[in-house]
Amino acid sequence: MDTRRCATASTLAGLMLIGSPTVRSAAPHTEADERRAPVPARVSVLVFDRSASDRSEVVSALTTARDVFEAARITLVWIDCADVATFRLEGSPCARTPKPNEFLLRILPGTAQQGRDVSPLALGFAVLDESGRGVVATVYAGAAKRLAIEAGVDGPRVLGRVIAHELGHLLLGTARHAPRGLMRAGWDASTVRRSRAWHWQFSKREGERILHRLGQVAERRDLTAQ
Repeated sequence: MDTRRCATASTLAGLMLIGSPTVRSAAPHTEADERRAPVPARVSVLVFDRSASDRSEVVSALTTARDVFEAARITLVWIDCADVATFRLEGSPCARTPKPNEFLLRILPGTAQQGRDVSPLALGFAVLDESGRGVVATVYAGAAKRLAIEAGVDGPRVLGRVIAHELGHLLLGTARHAPRGLMRAGWDASTVRRSRAWHWQFSKREGERILHRLGQVAERRDLTAQ
């Protein structure tokens, strides 16, 4: 049976075959971070859908990803950038540099192409710099659909969980993977058949880390505005 894993490079975090290389990650989460009480957060995601998938399937996938973040008290706001005409609108967020707490999601057709950093079996990847900062996540609709067919499960649900995983790397600020839950490295047919809620959620610590990081961005933005 073909399996997939989360593999990472120093600047990439992606889902593909088991056996990922060692990576450098962001600074570890501290006890001081844990003591800070998290508050609900709002994140905007600019969606560039180039998958040519049925629109209803993409909407279903985005709903799945949104629900994953809602469980961690994080609200995702999707901004549709699929229409080229959107770029011509004055003030369009699709045609400018992302603001703090804005991220880009690329949904591409087919599967990954063989390259230096991305396996042809990748389900997706997120680009992070050495400090753990990044704004772009990429997922492969064809690869997610193929895995869903192998597992006999709903395709948009698998794609939505891949989206949540890759956005999770950006919001957590690390290419590191967890031993269990949504951010684990191993994704194969048996994995995606799992139906318990915790299999597809952020852990409590991961959720608090994301909220903490988003709060820091909001504080810097408020100070800049003063």
